[in-house]
Parts: sequence; structure tokens; C-alpha cells
Amino acid sequence: MKNTGAKKIKRISISLCFAAALCICLYAVGFSVKADNQATINKYNVVVVLDSSGSMEDTDPDGNRYEAIGLFINLLTESGNNIGGVVFSNGVQLSEDIVSADDQGTKDAFMEKLKSIAPTGWTDTGAGLETAVNMIAEQGDPELPSVILYLSDGNTEMGTDTETEESLQRKADAIQKARENNIQVYSVCLNANQDADVTEMSQIADATGGIFKEITSAADLKDAFNLFYETIYGTSTVQIGDETVPENGVIEKEFSLPAFGVEEVNIIIYGDVDNVQITNPNNAVVDSTTVKSNTYTIVKFSDVQEGNWKLTANGIPGTNVKVNMVYNTDLTVQIGSNADAIGHSVTSDDELEIYANLVSNGETATQDNQYNGYEASLVVMDSYRNVIEDGIQMDVTGGKFSVKRNYEPGTYYFKVILTGNYLSKESEELGAVTVTETAEPEPEPNTAPTPVKDKITKKVYVIPFRDNTFEFDVDGIATDKEDKELHYEIESSSFEEGEDYTFSDNKIELTHYSLSKGAFTIRAYDSMGEHCDVELVITSINVGLVTMIVLAVIALIILIIVGIIVYNNSIISFKGTIEVKTCVNDVEKSDRREGRRGNVKLSKFKVDDLGLRKNTRFQATGKDYIYFIIKPGLYMGNRKIKKVKINGDGSELRLYKKVSNDGQTPDWIAISFVPKVYSSRKQDFFGNDSSNSWGNNNGDYGSMQGGGVFNGLNGDYGDANMYGSAQKQSSGNSSWGNPWDGQGNSYDNGDMGTQGSPVNNLSLNQGQEGYGMGYQDNNSETNANGDIWPK
Repeated sequence: MKNTGAKKIKRISISLCFAAALCICLYAVGFSVKADNQATINKYNVVVVLDSSGSMEDTDPDGNRYEAIGLFINLLTESGNNIGGVVFSNGVQLSEDIVSADDQGTKDAFMEKLKSIAPTGWTDTGAGLETAVNMIAEQGDPELPSVILYLSDGNTEMGTDTETEESLQRKADAIQKARENNIQVYSVCLNANQDADVTEMSQIADATGGIFKEITSAADLKDAFNLFYETIYGTSTVQIGDETVPENGVIEKEFSLPAFGVEEVNIIIYGDVDNVQITNPNNAVVDSTTVKSNTYTIVKFSDVQEGNWKLTANGIPGTNVKVNMVYNTDLTVQIGSNADAIGHSVTSDDELEIYANLVSNGETATQDNQYNGYEASLVVMDSYRNVIEDGIQMDVTGGKFSVKRNYEPGTYYFKVILTGNYLSKESEELGAVTVTETAEPEPEPNTAPTPVKDKITKKVYVIPFRDNTFEFDVDGIATDKEDKELHYEIESSSFEEGEDYTFSDNKIELTHYSLSKGAFTIRAYDSMGEHCDVELVITSINVGLVTMIVLAVIALIILIIVGIIVYNNSIISFKGTIEVKTCVNDVEKSDRREGRRGNVKLSKFKVDDLGLRKNTRFQATGKDYIYFIIKPGLYMGNRKIKKVKINGDGSELRLYKKVSNDGQTPDWIAISFVPKVYSSRKQDFFGNDSSNSWGNNNGDYGSMQGGGVFNGLNGDYGDANMYGSAQKQSSGNSSWGNPWDGQGNSYDNGDMGTQGSPVNNLSLNQGQEGYGMGYQDNNSETNANGDIWPK
């Protein structure tokens, strides 16, 4: 066999790059697990989301992503992990349900299904993420932390703008659901050709508490690969060897393992090797599992003991072989103090001890030698988790790490950072520990703040060409039994700080909406450091430029229509003469005008003003009738009327003004129209052909003595009073009985006749004036019930 050359080395490097980026994903999970749930340490619900759009052919033409995913899957511990997969392009092409990854056959079958989907089509990011989030929520083990590994070239792009917007909306919804279900998304941007949209992918990771990694060159691959293992397991990649295979074709490399904290060992060999064996410190070959791919070989074993180990393998003389080692570990750090043992509140004179124990595989390290190779340092924080001091060295004594110190009065929180043996771990927080100047009685237990509402939802309408800033004051979103004032911080957000929003003086100012739906997790602290979280969810509705244009076009069409109507009305001529008569304080005036075109305002007539609005007018029709336009209208019974038809048949419209009950005759205004060509057709003033416009208490309005009431002074209206049958009129000048004043009182002024009893006694709004409306002409007759019959 001969050296495959630079091309193969390049493929190996690219594979390393992808694998490194994939494994970065679980950093936060490795650091957040609890020691009291030992069986789930470094065990995960993992869903791989793989972009299979046509652009992936250009981004990763050699298919190195499959090598990277396979490396990630095979590095998982031999039991306890669950895996699932989603492959997407135009939509979801493959949805592989979550299964237990406890045997190599399951892992191999999983990889074959991912590889079976050929790249094609567009990039529907929203569909891929949404499917993965739903899969974990419905199928994942609730006892395990959950992560999504998202590999893409970063570009959400569909065939149409509408489809792209729909995908982005689904992406925003998926991010929000991931936040609500504590699912972290770790995104790897395969940006080999520098064309990927890294902003989109980094936001997906940031919004869910994950990590983003961009791969751009071979130089990035090694760093990304090392970071992968440091983060996924809280460990480090240990380089055992990087050399040329000697002439005898046998590779021998020694390595050592610690006494405590290693659950499983992965030896990763890059190069062509076979017959790999692992020998323990007792010079015995241990059982191991070997997995080979195109670019690497993984040897995994779990029978771990302290001491010096040896790897042997056969290789091709003259070829380069690189050997790395990575631990799978379930090591945790448990922190405690002697605060309870002091017997009273901790004072500044008391020596406070903070200690830490190592726990692995359900066992707590109690012997000093089990701590060999590890170092621990203490971090001191205030109530709001601001670091006061860190890097405080802790010593091994009595089978634990310990440090004793005196502290100034105040409230403190603590955590321990563990490093060594190529591992890195962090304890949970310890606190609150309150230090006082002198011993005091044990205080009442402090209670944490409580949210006024767990979730607050807001909508923002984003309109082009205007300031769409959204402001939210967080003061008062939580309350506390002990503290009136709370301290607020943004714990996390879907939006990008600086790019999308700022937070200052307890106010969120959102100026840019990179997601159509996003959220803020706002943490409220009391003075003792206890806290609660409130979720603020913001949905932005983009009233886009296209919508604005459509609305503008509609408005323009309406203006054109109105303009046409106004123009047409303005050129229509009056075909007759308008006569207006008024009677105020028993003094009558009249004026007659022959209109020309369009309309004539009532105010143009030289008669008394009875309080009708100035824009009340007469509208020409070009026919033998006109319209009396009353602004803003009057009421006839329950019907509001703005336009009254006045026929040119000799009839007259008369409006009576309501006055107070002092015996005075009401003022009135009368209007008639005399056309040039008289029409004898009988019509009511609503334009209805009828020989009896009102009927006899059986028509449209019944007996309308008094008509509708209209307030001509201030635009207010009252209900029309209905009157009983009018007595026969006493003179030929009036067809009406006297109107009522709204209080059931009538007038009797000789020629107006005597009003009969009212049917009911409805009153107008007190203190307001109005008009009664009806017809009269000099030849009208009154039937037995007082109904008017225009002739």
C-alpha cells in the first residue's frame, strides 16, 4: 500500500472539523447536571438536524458531515443515550424517531438513514427545527437533558418570499418552544466556501442557551475538535501521539489514567491502522469496542483503573498516524459548608469552611489519593451572582477539598471549579450564606420573589418608515414578602443584545425584530439572592411595505370615487325654486332662491337662524325634486335621517323647534320646492311613491304627529315623542295639531288647533332642543286620526 497523499489528509482534517463543531454542542449540559442524578450524567436526548438542501453540495461536496456525525454518535457512552434525526430541504425529508443508542447496530443504522437522503431543493430551516423540538417534547426521556445538533450552511431560503417568511415564522416558533422546554440548540455552520449566513445560525444557538461554531478552514478544524471534547464531557483532548509509522509497521504508545472520575475511555486514531489492542497496568489486554470509518478508528473501553496503559496497532510504514484520547466521565463536584455546624448565625469572627467532594459512578471519593491530579478553586459571589473573588485555592484534606476563611458582613454565594486529569467540572451554587457582625437569632426563612404573571405576552405592529421601538419596564413584574424593591436582570433572550435590544434602568428597549416571535427571561432577585423568572414573549406583526402600498391604492380609489361623486353633484342643475320660511317669536320671514348647480347652503337664505348647522344644504338632482341634507342628521322614531327628499308637488317640509313649557308658540322653519315643470306624482319626503306616506298608525311610522327630534344646537339627539290623534285643525293654515314639548304639555294658539292626548309621554334629553318634522300644504286634509295626506 502507498501513501494516499494530501487529498486524504485534507478529508481527515475536514472530518475533524465537523466532529469538533458537533461536539461543542453539549458544553452547557455537561456543566449543569446535578450530582444527585448520577445515572444521567453525560447522558442526553440528542436529535441531529441535518440540512440536505442543494446548497450543501457546494458547502460540503465530499460529504464530510456524515463522518463528523458518525464520530459524534460513536463517542457517546455505550449505554444511557437516546438519539433521533431530522433531515430537511424543501420540507422534512426524514424524521427518525428517538431511540436508545445502546448498541453499535442502532448507531450504524441511524447513520445509514441519514446518508440515504440526497441533497436537493431549498432550505426550510423552520420545518427542520420545529420537527426536532416536537420530537424531543413528545419522545424524549424527561429525566435526561435534551439537545439539538443543527448542521447547515445557514441559509433559510425557499422558492417564494411567502414560503421563506413561513419558514422563518416556524423557526421563531420552534426557538420559543425550545426555550420553554429547556432544549438547547447547538449549531454548526459548514461555511467552507464563505457563503453561509452565520448570523442566523448563531442566533438560534444564543436564543436557546446553546453554542455556535463556524468552520471556515483547516486551521479551525483542530481547534474546533479540541473544543468539542472539552465542552461535551467537561474534559480535554489528550494527544497521545502524532508521528510516522516505523518500518516494522507497529505503533506503541503509552498513556495514563487517573484513579477517580473516568467512566469510559475513547482512543481516536486518524490514519490506516488495524489490530488495535489496549493493555492495562497489569499488562492484560482489556475488552474493547472498535469502530472504523473512512477517516478514523475509535477504540472504546470502560474497565478503567489508575496507572500506565499501552496502545499497540499495526499501520502502514511511512504513513502519518495521529492518536488522541478523550474521557467519558460522570464526575461531579458536590459543594458544602460548615455554616449549619457553627450553631448560630455566621459572624465575621467565625471561620467559614467551604468544601467539595468528588462523586463518580455513584461513589463519593473519601481517600486523599482519589483526588490525585485534580485541583479545585473557590469562587465567591454576591446576592446577584457578581463575582467578588475567584481563584481561591482549595487543599485536599480528610478526603475532600477544603478552604477556611473569615468573611465581612454580607450575603454570599459560592461555587467550586475543578480541573486536572484532562477534565474540567463546576459545582452547583451554595448559598445564601449570611455573615453578620455579631451572633444573632436565627432569622425567619427567606422566601423567594413570586411573579405577578409567569408569562407576559405583547404584540408590536412594525410599520415601515416609522419608529417601531418597543419599551417595557420590568419594575413590578414580581413581588417579594421581605423586600419592596427587587433587582432585575435579563437571564436570556431570543433577541440579540446590542443588535436588537438594550436593557438599562430596568427598561427593555427593543428596536429591531430579528425574530417574528421572541422572548426575554427576566430574573428578579431579592436582597438575599433568591430569585424567580418571568417570561416576556413578544410577537411582531410586520405591516410591510407591500401592505402599505395596497392600503394606499385602496385609499386612492376611495378618494377618486368620492371625487367623482362630488364632481357630479357639483354640476347637476336645480330645475326650480327653493323657498325657505321661518317663524321666530311669532315673526315670519321668507326667502326664495333659484339655485344654479350643485348645492346651496341653508345659510345663504335671508331668514332667521334656528340653530341648524351651517353645512346643512340643498342638493340639486336635475329633476323635479331636491334633497335637503341635514348635518349630522335627525331622528324619526328610531331611524336616523340625514337626507330628506322635497318633492316639487306643492308640499312643504316644516320643522318645529322645541321650547320650554311657558306657553310660547314654538319656532319653526318651512321648506318647499317649486320646479319649472310641476310633477303631480305623490311621494313622501323619503322618495317613496305612496298616496299615504305615514299610514294610520299602520304605516312605516304610524301617526307621526311631531315627527323626529333633532337637536340643532349641539348635535345631540333625543327620541321622538309620539302623540295621540290630533283634533280637527281650527284653520286652513295648518295640517298639524300642536307639537308636544317632551313633557306631555301642549300649546293652543288659535290657528294651530288643539292637541289630543298623547299615546305615550316619552321625554327628550332634558335641557336640549329639537325639531318635530312633518308635511303641510294649504290644501291638505286631516283624517279622523290626524294623518297627513299630501296632494
